[in-house]
Parts: sequence; structure tokens; C-alpha cells
Amino acid sequence: MGGGLSIFALGGFYTKVSVQNTLCNFHPPREPRSDPDIPSVNSFVDKLDFTTTWDDFKVVAAFFRTRDKPCQLALFDWEKAYRQIPTAPEQWPYLFTLTFDNKLLLDTRIAFGSVAGCGSSGRPADAWKLIMLHEFNLTTIFRWVDDNLFVKEIDSQVDMDEVADRSAVLGVLTNKTKYSPFGDEQKFLGFIWNGCEMTVRLLQEKVERRLDQLGSLLIPGKVFTFDEVEVMAGRLGHVACLFPQLQCYINGFYRWMNSWIFRHHPRQPPIYVLDDVERWIHTLTTQKLT
Repeated sequence: MGGGLSIFALGGFYTKVSVQNTLCNFHPPREPRSDPDIPSVNSFVDKLDFTTTWDDFKVVAAFFRTRDKPCQLALFDWEKAYRQIPTAPEQWPYLFTLTFDNKLLLDTRIAFGSVAGCGSSGRPADAWKLIMLHEFNLTTIFRWVDDNLFVKEIDSQVDMDEVADRSAVLGVLTNKTKYSPFGDEQKFLGFIWNGCEMTVRLLQEKVERRLDQLGSLLIPGKVFTFDEVEVMAGRLGHVACLFPQLQCYINGFYRWMNSWIFRHHPRQPPIYVLDDVERWIHTLTTQKLT
């Protein structure tokens, strides 16, 4: 930092304490919204100029539907995915935070630097993915936040230890607690994917939890908060990825939430929600979950 820096404000930075008890800065690209002297990032950056990979359930399922031969799957989880990319000295004037005791904090890592779903921050992870595909005999890689599903053909000799070593040289470390070698099955996006049988299924324990939660809605007189209903609707939306015919039976939950005037006041489920709940329970207990 020799020679000093010209410090000026770009926008509102926020600081939070992470689970590792370290300070992390982050800058909402929409902030500030009403200060003509301090433009927001979104005001002069077009996100369409920085498209990035975002592989959801539909993308992965479409790949498996087109397969006519088995494959093997492996997982690679970025270690500290949001804090791996270092900042350049010319970026430092934008990355200072003033504390309440008049001290300056300098952020030396790009927040959301590798895995953001949109905007320029997603580019490093896509570049890493392309390098992995170029240097190793892989069929494809699917990305979701900091999780990566590697796919290879049965006769490919790629080993995930080699991938992890090469990735470390590039500056991308893996989370060893979630790292897994190639095999027939892997958990990705909350589902179990089988590369040998070309199938996807829900975890049985997750199905049982959903049935218990749905069953509680049928208890006479039991009330629920708005937040509980919102969480349930989101969880059912996840299950509906596997059962798209059930998507319409989530609408009752959204209708219920839209009618909520005082969100802090718990309510009993209306009859149209109970009808949808019975349909969900019937399907999850009678249909093949693969």
C-alpha cells in the first residue's frame, strides 16, 4: 500500500461475522438507491454481459434423459467458495469499510467471487469448470452454488484426487468433508442421482419428513404461522421437481399466504389447502419415488 490510496465512497458496504468468527464484507449491487453522487453497481453494469452457468434440476435431468449408456459421478465442493478470489490493489479503494471505532477494514477477497449465479462474479467458477473439462477426460460438470457434479464415462481413468490436486494449483481448494470419488450414485441438488441406472430419487428420510409435516396440517384445530407455511411451500416445490404433476397442488399454499393479513397471527389451514395436502400424501405414499 505504499504511496497511499485515494479513498472515496462507491456504495454501502456491510460487515458480518462468519461462522468461523471472521469479518466478511459484502456490497449489495443495488445500493445505494437514492444517492446521485454515489452510483450503485447495477446502475452501470449490464448483467447480460456476464452470463454464467447455473445448473438446476431441469438441466441435470435433461442430461440424464439423453443418455443411452451408464456413467460415473463425483462431487467437488469449493472450500470457502465465496472468499477464494483475491482482490487486486487497484480495487482496494472500493473495498474499505469504516468501523464504529473509526478504523478501516480492507477486504482482500472478492465476496461471492467464484459462485454467484449472475453478474460478473460468476465468471471465475465458469473458467475453472472449462479448465477442468479441458485438462481431464470428463463428460461434463454441473454447477450449483459451491457444489459441482462431475460426470465421466465408465472407461475414463480420471481420478478425483488428480482433479483436486490440479484445482489446488489453480487456487481452488476442495472441501474435503464433502469431497467424494467417482461412483454410481451421488447426492446433488438434494436428490440422489444414479449414473448407472440413469435415475433420480428423493432421500427416503426426506420423504418421511415431508409426510410428517403434511400430516400435521390435517390435525384438527392445529394452527400455523406464515413463516411455517412459506417454508412448507418451498419444500414441496423442491419435491415437485421430481413430481411435476404435483406443482399445481402447491397453489393452495400460496393462495393461503396471499390471504394472510396479520402475518404474526397463526391460522388454521383452509379447506382447499387440506384437499391439496391429501393429494400430496396420496402421491408420496403410493407412487414410485424414482
